[in-house]
Amino acid sequence: NEAVEAEGEDAPTHVEASSGRSDAQESNDDETSAMDVDSTAATVSARKATDGGGNSEVKTVLKDWILLVPRMCCGILASSSVSNPTTTNSSDGDAKSEALTVVVTSFLLDLCHRYKDEQNNMVTGILDAFKTALDADADSSGTSEVAAAKLCHSVVLFIKAIPNIRLLALKRGIVSPVVSWISRFVDGDPKSWPLWLPHFLLFVDTMAQPLMAFKEEDLTQDNTDETISSDYYDVLQNHKKQSEATAVAMSEAFHVMGSASIDKPKKASGASLTKDSTSGTDEQKEETSGQVEEQSTEKLPHVKAIPAYAPLLPLNCADTCLRACLGVLHKQQTVPPGVVQAGLMLLLRLLRTPKSCSDCISHGVVDAILTLPAKSRFTGNSGLITMILRRLLEDESTLLSAMETEIRGIIAKLTKKEHGSNGASNSAVSLKAFMGEVTPLLCRDPSAFVKAMSSTLKVEDPKSSNPKISLLPMEERVAKQSAATKTTERTSSPRTIAPGPEAPTGTPSKTKPRRSISGSRRRSSSTGRARSSSKGR
Repeated sequence: NEAVEAEGEDAPTHVEASSGRSDAQESNDDETSAMDVDSTAATVSARKATDGGGNSEVKTVLKDWILLVPRMCCGILASSSVSNPTTTNSSDGDAKSEALTVVVTSFLLDLCHRYKDEQNNMVTGILDAFKTALDADADSSGTSEVAAAKLCHSVVLFIKAIPNIRLLALKRGIVSPVVSWISRFVDGDPKSWPLWLPHFLLFVDTMAQPLMAFKEEDLTQDNTDETISSDYYDVLQNHKKQSEATAVAMSEAFHVMGSASIDKPKKASGASLTKDSTSGTDEQKEETSGQVEEQSTEKLPHVKAIPAYAPLLPLNCADTCLRACLGVLHKQQTVPPGVVQAGLMLLLRLLRTPKSCSDCISHGVVDAILTLPAKSRFTGNSGLITMILRRLLEDESTLLSAMETEIRGIIAKLTKKEHGSNGASNSAVSLKAFMGEVTPLLCRDPSAFVKAMSSTLKVEDPKSSNPKISLLPMEERVAKQSAATKTTERTSSPRTIAPGPEAPTGTPSKTKPRRSISGSRRRSSSTGRARSSSKGR
């Protein structure tokens, strides 16, 4: 009991002591939590600083890696070994090396689309590696040929995915060396077909595709850069000449369509001139001719500038490639299907003028195409050959008649769209809408399109901000088409077969055959009576 009493007496003191310790512990805990918060904040700020430095380091390393990627990929393509750098008659390439090239190029294209700021550097690295392989001595060993084949394949894939690369390839001076390799092979007497030949032909085919590559400010610049290849400036001059010629032809066509009196001053001056010409008539003649020249050279606002639609291939390279395609088709040994397909695709690109078509016909390209052996055929062989034969048989008058028919169909479609089903056949339509519909015809052959448009249409109020166009009456259309046919016959080359006077071209075929049919019916009826009477006798 004493112990309990003693413990009871000491209990408050113990409770008081314990309560004192709890208060001290609480104060210590509060101080510890405050210190923890401060340390946590300091740790977070330090971690942020560390993360910021890490992110900058990662960005720097990633940027350096992106710059090194094209070099590594070019090394992979150039160092891959092939047992035989030539093709055989039964194969058209090396599947293993082509698969490797496709994988590496797809990886580079993904990087180009993801990092667009570094796209130019990646493409430049591939083009420079290809240029280095082209400049190497191809006769020393087959290593440079294999590297050139793979790099050319990669460049073609890049051009198909990013068409703007063609201008970079032209500036780097790659076109002429590629054409030189092809010409050197065709002119020689090889016993096998190299792996690089189909890829080189496809590269030239992509460069021969017509393109509106230059802006108006590019066509007007006169400064030259020594770091840019001469092929670029040759193509630039060709585009500039075509743009100027198309603008002048289009302006003259709009003047002819806008006012039928453009030739009246000439007739008036010719009628005023007599055998006893005086000084007054001479002054009148000079004044009238000056007015005609000023009127014909004036450019309307809507034809002030027409961009050129032409291939990125110098003229001398185009002639060399045309001869190379003919040489490949005329080879005695069996041509691999891949080489035949690439050669025919390039040949179709180059057959854009009557002169090139007549040259190919005179060199026997039709016989060479139609007599290809079965081992040289490929998928889509018939369709490609049909397009080439159609292009070879297409002369200027046929193309002009086809464009006139297409223009009349477009006007009918626009008339129905703007005026409804109740619109007349000679209703006017918007020139802007018309030019949007006939852009493929203009790109096909600008000069033929201008002739077809001037002989089919007329412009109502040509100097207004929104001019209208409509079909010419039948009489004026027939007169202009007959004049254009006579001009074509006089200016046609000897190798081009000019259409005869009875050949149906455009609208005149609707009037002349009616008279001839009625006349032939009368003659047939008279001859029929004569034959029946003779048979009876």
